[in-house]
Amino acid sequence: MEIKLDRKNPGQVFAALGLLYLAPGIQGSFAEDGFLIEGGEQAVKWALLRLAEGEIAADGDGLRLAGVKVRWWQRLSDLRTWGRRQEVVEIARAAAQALRAQLVDGLDLELLFTAQVVLRDGAGRRIAPTYVDARLSEWVTPPGSNARAPCAPAVELLVHIGLEMFPPLVGAWCYYYWVWGEPLRCHQARALWASGAFAAGRALAWRVQARAGGWAWGWGKEE
Repeated sequence: MEIKLDRKNPGQVFAALGLLYLAPGIQGSFAEDGFLIEGGEQAVKWALLRLAEGEIAADGDGLRLAGVKVRWWQRLSDLRTWGRRQEVVEIARAAAQALRAQLVDGLDLELLFTAQVVLRDGAGRRIAPTYVDARLSEWVTPPGSNARAPCAPAVELLVHIGLEMFPPLVGAWCYYYWVWGEPLRCHQARALWASGAFAAGRALAWRVQARAGGWAWGWGKEE
């Protein structure tokens, strides 16, 4: 199966990496405009159900999500996937609620990272998304942007697990991440990622640009 994504969109790429970690047994690779999965659609559905139905709660200095503790922002202190005034737990719960609704409605998994909705809190009020999949995540909401624009719930959740398990390389003025073209299981991809093998030419390297006042999830740039 193939999930549509933009390889230049780091939010979608890290969401794919989060899914690779959360769905044991699958193999993943990146095509020109999608994330290719081998190993069974059922494993992906199970992972998404675990993500949508599992407990979401603060856990010390991190967040407990789908049974995984994530605290990547403690290591990457300049990078945020939510505005300064937003609460990561609140946003994650709203995204999980939205993902549950999408799954009940029979979401086409090909559109997992691109089917967008407006997030709402428990009382039905709209809340601001993290902008990860819209490439607009910054320290604060960009001037003139719609703080309640739609987003892809799966990206909003899976990106946390992806950033935790596949930490980007910190450069002088940017973060680096990679994609690859051969099917790999999670443990294989993590080993190559940690060893620097991808940086040596096993995959494309992209760059997340920084901007004055904080990091922005801008378009990736091929190195």
